Amino acid sequence: MSEHPWLESLIAMFCRPGGAGAGGEELARVHIAWELRSGQWVFIRDDVGILAWASYWLTDDNGLQRIRTESFSEIVHSGMLIPLTHGPRAYVATAVVAPGAPHATYRLLYRLLMREVAAMGAKTISAHLVKRDGRRFWHERSLK
Repeated sequence: MSEHPWLESLIAMFCRPGGAGAGGEELARVHIAWELRSGQWVFIRDDVGILAWASYWLTDDNGLQRIRTESFSEIVHSGMLIPLTHGPRAYVATAVVAPGAPHATYRLLYRLLMREVAAMGAKTISAHLVKRDGRRFWHERSLK
């Protein structure tokens, strides 16, 4: 199977110094390549290229609870896998905005995500928000 034409650009954005994936290029390559193949993503681009990209998982209540409390590697290693392509709960798996993108780009990306997952039947959208200083917050929003 050939690489998606955006894979290298997305890896460079996600793994740039100070980015969420800095230092983890090989893991990001596998993760982002799978998400590109899943078709569960939205993007914003301009005449020059990609400004922002985000992927999502669709899961059930149990899956969302596990995503909230366990790392993805813990879920995989447990052998008790969760759905990632169907269910009433959406989780923002990856979100990245290009340096220099207009200020409101992330908000627009999030609105696109909400519209997309609602059309897929999701009732909520959730995410782990990671600040530049490493602090993590859980965010969950109803789509009703």
